[in-house]
Amino acid sequence: MYRATASLLAVAVLLGGASTPARADVLAPDGTYAGRTYDEWQMLSWQVAYATPIVDGDHPYFSGGSLGTFDGVALLAGPVGRVGDTFTIDLTIQQGVALFVPIIGVSSSVWEAPPFHGDDEASLRANSEAILDEATGILAEIDGVPVDITPFRFVTSLFSWGPVPADNILGAPEGTVSDTAAAGYYLLVLPPSVGEHTIRVAAAFGGEFEGAGYDTTFRIRIVPEPAGIVILAGGAIGLLGVAVMRRARPGSRP
Repeated sequence: MYRATASLLAVAVLLGGASTPARADVLAPDGTYAGRTYDEWQMLSWQVAYATPIVDGDHPYFSGGSLGTFDGVALLAGPVGRVGDTFTIDLTIQQGVALFVPIIGVSSSVWEAPPFHGDDEASLRANSEAILDEATGILAEIDGVPVDITPFRFVTSLFSWGPVPADNILGAPEGTVSDTAAAGYYLLVLPPSVGEHTIRVAAAFGGEFEGAGYDTTFRIRIVPEPAGIVILAGGAIGLLGVAVMRRARPGSRP
């Protein structure tokens, strides 16, 4: 169960619903952010997911949420259920933080059993891509507007995960390290504006994993940085002072 949930990664993020039109730009497929390409962010997201232990029976891959923020990027995660299952997850994110959104992803490693097992980079990449190729209904929407996901498919080079903690989502023995390669569709959403934003993703797996799928909505609230709140409060106090002075001196001008 852990293996399927981990390797068949699916996540959604909702960005919208603010009083002004939501603003959420996506990094170009060939772009870099905080010094990393899409492939490198994909690698990091898997490494962090496997390094994150299950606590009290829960993990971001089970209930949805964030794996954490790294170099100003929140790595989002969500559950895989059955086709037709819908998930809604609420998150609060600091202003200025970008969002790494796995629409659908698959990883394969030397440590795992077939169909994820491979002995070298070529076979690991082929395994991940073959499972990804069988998926259908893959979609992403930002503020209700469909995103053309075609150019956002990425396949990593060989990398490694581990050493994993005792209670990891792979079910691997504590301290296990393995070479791996992954493939998937991803969006790196540049830091959205303050307010309520929306993104949605969905997919259904095929082949050996037919029946697994999701339609996930994360509702994300972007909140101002603390310094911004302090400055805003100071400005409001200043304006209040001007208003009081004007009322006290009706003939004066600011």
